[in-house]
Amino acid sequence: MLVACAGTATAQEADNHFGIKAGASLTNLVGKDVTSSTNSLIGYHGGLVANIALSERFSIQPELLYSVKGVKTEQSFAGTTFKATQNLHYVDLPVMLKAKFNQVFVEAGPQAGVLVRAKSKVEGGSTTEEVSNKDEFSKLDFGYALGVGYQLESGPMVGFRYNGGITNVAQAEIVGGQRLQAKARNSAFQLYVGYMFGGSK
Repeated sequence: MLVACAGTATAQEADNHFGIKAGASLTNLVGKDVTSSTNSLIGYHGGLVANIALSERFSIQPELLYSVKGVKTEQSFAGTTFKATQNLHYVDLPVMLKAKFNQVFVEAGPQAGVLVRAKSKVEGGSTTEEVSNKDEFSKLDFGYALGVGYQLESGPMVGFRYNGGITNVAQAEIVGGQRLQAKARNSAFQLYVGYMFGGSK
């Protein structure tokens, strides 16, 4: 029995891998208070990945990612077009349940994010203004992630994922004794490549 248990533990340990990933993001805000003037913003994401085997097919994959999200808007006033870009920098912590079908995998799970930086840039006419506005946004962001991908046994992988927010990104404001909350959540499509060290068995 001891030999069998030791063999099982060794096999499970061999199926646990660590890796890296990075890619591009197409981000926006969604919600009833988001205007039609918003446009998607191209950002990026990247970081560390751990894959912990539950069985031959299923595994848990926690990740530590740096993600740039945000939105662009464009409006005209008095004959001048103003372009505004809002960048939101997060440290994201998704925990994915991953199912493998040969080299193809699907994944889904919750995600928490910590806002570490926010910057607004407004361009109009001959002027450009950039300000740090982290205090205008919630420090924590909660959501979910869904994805699909392809991973070779030797380690390389490519994947596509959607991140949907379930909490509003802006801080609530108190106006006239009433609490006002803008209904706008993060939304991001991500395309990434990565490498799992030790390969995928």
